[in-house]
Amino acid sequence: MSILSSSDLKYLEILEELHKTWTPHHGQLFVGKQFYSNPSIATIFLQCARKWGKMLCVDTPIPTPLGFVRNGDLKDGDEVFDEKGRIQTVIKAHPIEISSDPYRVWFGNGTYIDACKEHLWFTYTKLDRSSLRRFGKDRSSAKNTEEIYNSQMHGKENNHSIPYTKPLEYAKKQDLPIPPYTLGAWLGDGTSANGGLTGYDPEVWVNIELDGFKVSHSSKTHVSHYIKNLKQILRESKLLNNKHIPHDYLIASTEDRLSLLQGLMDTDGTINTSGNHCTFDNSNKDLTEGVFHLVASLGMSPSRTSRIPICNGKPGKVSYRIRFRPLMNVFRIERKKTRMTPFTKAAHHKIVKVEKIAPVAMRCITVSGSSHLYLAGEALVPTHNSEFVIYFLWRHAMMNPGASCYYFAPLAKQAKEIVWAERRLQNFGPYSWIAKIDNNEMRITFTNKSFIKVDGSDSYEAYRGTQPSCAVYDEFKDFHPQFHEGMGPNLAVKKAPLLIIGTPPRIDARNFAQYIQMADECKERNDTIFLCRPTKDNPIISAEWLEREKEKLVARGEVDVYYREYEARMVTGGKRAVFPMFNRETFVRPHDEVIEEIKRDYKKLEWFISVDPGTTTCFAALFGAIHPYTKKIYLLDCIYEKSQANTSVMRIFPRINEATNELYPGSDILDDWFRVIDEAAAWATTEILNQYGVYFHPTQKSKNKKEDGISLIKDIMLQGMIVMSDRVEALCYEMETYISDDLGRFPKKNDHLIDCFRYLLGHSNYDSNQMIEAKRNIENRGKTLDQDLREGRIGTDWTALYDFED
Repeated sequence: MSILSSSDLKYLEILEELHKTWTPHHGQLFVGKQFYSNPSIATIFLQCARKWGKMLCVDTPIPTPLGFVRNGDLKDGDEVFDEKGRIQTVIKAHPIEISSDPYRVWFGNGTYIDACKEHLWFTYTKLDRSSLRRFGKDRSSAKNTEEIYNSQMHGKENNHSIPYTKPLEYAKKQDLPIPPYTLGAWLGDGTSANGGLTGYDPEVWVNIELDGFKVSHSSKTHVSHYIKNLKQILRESKLLNNKHIPHDYLIASTEDRLSLLQGLMDTDGTINTSGNHCTFDNSNKDLTEGVFHLVASLGMSPSRTSRIPICNGKPGKVSYRIRFRPLMNVFRIERKKTRMTPFTKAAHHKIVKVEKIAPVAMRCITVSGSSHLYLAGEALVPTHNSEFVIYFLWRHAMMNPGASCYYFAPLAKQAKEIVWAERRLQNFGPYSWIAKIDNNEMRITFTNKSFIKVDGSDSYEAYRGTQPSCAVYDEFKDFHPQFHEGMGPNLAVKKAPLLIIGTPPRIDARNFAQYIQMADECKERNDTIFLCRPTKDNPIISAEWLEREKEKLVARGEVDVYYREYEARMVTGGKRAVFPMFNRETFVRPHDEVIEEIKRDYKKLEWFISVDPGTTTCFAALFGAIHPYTKKIYLLDCIYEKSQANTSVMRIFPRINEATNELYPGSDILDDWFRVIDEAAAWATTEILNQYGVYFHPTQKSKNKKEDGISLIKDIMLQGMIVMSDRVEALCYEMETYISDDLGRFPKKNDHLIDCFRYLLGHSNYDSNQMIEAKRNIENRGKTLDQDLREGRIGTDWTALYDFED
């Protein structure tokens, strides 16, 4: 990792330019500082919680294949549309939260969307549009709401715009009770009470007859016509005296929706003399609202107005107008159709104003698809569904000329979808720094000869023998297990920095075993950092909401889901969890608080050291105390050494001795501590005795079977008879990740401190019946000592334990 001096103006300018693009919240900033402030760090393993929100107001209407659905009502698995009109799946409907700093984004057609400041939009600036028009270069990029707010204008012009969607791909062509063109024509100029039609364009009833109806014409007037057999169908469709566009027509095929619009526009629509704007006027508000949504679903941007016409000096009924720019042929009759002029400019929604609003409930959804865009609002504006990774790659590429930088996702297809397809990577930094973009190879080459290459772990064979300068593993839990086996040695050649990012995996994750192994390594090595970043890093999410979400999941028996998704903790949970009842909130307390609780009883407690030496692989030791009357167990500290250079007795025993003196000041390890060690580690027993004169009693595994010991630990937890200091983090981690195999057997790995706990219980002859009896005595005790003695709840053995005069 490069170290920059303050005099290196070139690189300082690079950093300043990149920081304009990446605006981290405090959690991201913390991670960045950890990495860039220490040049000796080779790897950072970032285990992060559920993605930080990019949210829309819960009341925002979201178009779905079944019609509009309120954003707050969407569920996982629901279907929405992307910017190309294709159906996509809601992968995750994230929790509803109160955004403390929301904005209202207004569009040129009079509609608006409320969004949080981090919400991403795929926009073109004034300069982007000019570049696209003049040179054919697409420089659009994802920007958050706050960035758009701060750059709303370019001179006197609105700066930002968002391309129109393509027509929505609803259901395939289906049988509708009334052919769409005929229904549109009747809705526009038909008689509400029957199948009559008013108009003077013969092409209209010619098209109706092509739909299979017969049209009769009045002999008295040339504008009155009647569509035979239509009235009965209108009655069955509940349209008589109730003109509106039925829901089934609004979600019909593109062909049927266009036919419906043509019928409406041929009868009640107009086009201006310039041929570039269409209007639909009607006094029926429900009908015009339907036309608005119909036009929007066909990839155009309608706007609404209303007016009160004056007739003979008197105000008439309110008239509602839908106005839009036609991007397709919305007429069939020649006199209107021939007036249309082709629209050559890019069709965009203009963002005309962004303003701050009061706090409001919002939620984010994550959707499938290559762009992760989805349509929102009545006008169907494409809106975006993480930037630290891209910053990391650009920074390294620009500050290390000739660097070869790689971004890897589980699959090449995913990598393309996440950072390439929507040009997030390409447009992150200044375009002038880029020499070439190769879309086929997904490679950016910079003017300083560095490059960034995007790929997936499924291409693991292609990267054997490469020499990366830096790399990113995104969602590592789903990587191909053979990928890092080949890439790891390559990274070591140049001591290349590696950024690993992922949410804690479930047991069925593709790369679960390697994820656990590498996370453990990063916790132990000096040249690596392991970080867990929880949801509470997100400044938007309130502590009150997070607590409510936790209570809900706990009540459903899904506390493991809460730990994984909101606290970024490695918890397997599920039916195979050996200790499903374990949770830190119940059992783990700050160390000083635990010591304060037992301080007055130091000399009364039974103190234990339990040791499990694993030759060169691991050396574990657990320090605890048991209250002889209450049977409450206090686990106070542990040693969990995995570095082979530090697992010898010579390195470990001084740490054991130091811990005993700190936990029980003035104690003697020989006189005041019970000592137990795994009987299989006779070598360690001998070495400790020979070098330090301290004897550890070997366990008797025949009398301390694993199944019995684990069962006893679970009983102790269920009875709430254990208090754990936050210093026994390694034991907590083992309990959270300890899972049985497919046959229900306990694993024989990653359980060194669990074994130490078993040895401690076995050596103390801890008995579950005594524990339950002690708990019952405590619960039944009176409020005073005299009352307990009178009623026989406490005997002389108990009273002798305490100096009651104190």
